[in-house]
Amino acid sequence: MKSGLLANWFALKALLDLGLKPAGTVQLHSTIEEESGGAGGALTCLEEGYVTDGFVTTEPHSLNVTVSHTGVMYFRVSVYGKTAHASRTQDGVNAIGKMYPIYHALQQLEETRAEDVQFELYQRGSDKQSVNLNIGTFQAGDWASNVAGKATIECRIGFIPGETREQIRDLVEKTILDTVQDDEWLRKHPPQIEWYGWTTEAWYQDPNDDYVQEFLQTAKDVLDTNDVQIIGRTGGNDARFTQYYDRPGIGFGPIGSGAHSPDEYVEIDSVLKTANVLANHILEWTAKDFKHDSN
Repeated sequence: MKSGLLANWFALKALLDLGLKPAGTVQLHSTIEEESGGAGGALTCLEEGYVTDGFVTTEPHSLNVTVSHTGVMYFRVSVYGKTAHASRTQDGVNAIGKMYPIYHALQQLEETRAEDVQFELYQRGSDKQSVNLNIGTFQAGDWASNVAGKATIECRIGFIPGETREQIRDLVEKTILDTVQDDEWLRKHPPQIEWYGWTTEAWYQDPNDDYVQEFLQTAKDVLDTNDVQIIGRTGGNDARFTQYYDRPGIGFGPIGSGAHSPDEYVEIDSVLKTANVLANHILEWTAKDFKHDSN
């Protein structure tokens, strides 16, 4: 994300250093909280009135134009066993073991949805898989000399346009509760399911909107290629907020890989290309908008 911020900053700096002034108003925002929903960052800027006729988030990816991302929901599953001393394990019920069937059921749900649920834009932009279900944390027990009395997993599930949060919630809960029916302990002590944190419907920006098409053409011209594509992604970004203000929004950023891993990186040359596209887009779009007495 820092690479995108630098591309934004240098796009404006280059224009100013060259003495080129945009015909309309340009806003550069640097915000927080994109990874946790964006409410305290991009959304707050929009709520405070910083609304423009076009919006670009420079999320690193592939020098393609992103117009959609999956819906996202977080959920937590807790299983309760029975604590006992490690010398009397027969007196306890280990919550770790009771969590395993739920873990495997959720893994199977991801595999099934990856096969059955498809959305062309996501397949094009996210390596041919449209939806994911990730089990991100597993916490259990409190001491090697205790039978674990509680186990908790935290998960993220994605979904495509046309699916709703209610449908996804029902699907996950049914998967979990159906799984535990074969276990007498879990039937009597059902797992607790909590929906928390980030929750958003899938975002879809009309790719035929004038703003999207003009940005796309600028990118093709500047990069001297027709290979710039309209894509969707299975990771969220802040461009989705523009739909609530009747404004177009897109994502466009440097080429990168390894997101959320120790070797996350972007290609430096692509950061320069991003800045070049943005600088040209600023000049072309604001000149067009200015003729219509708009910012």
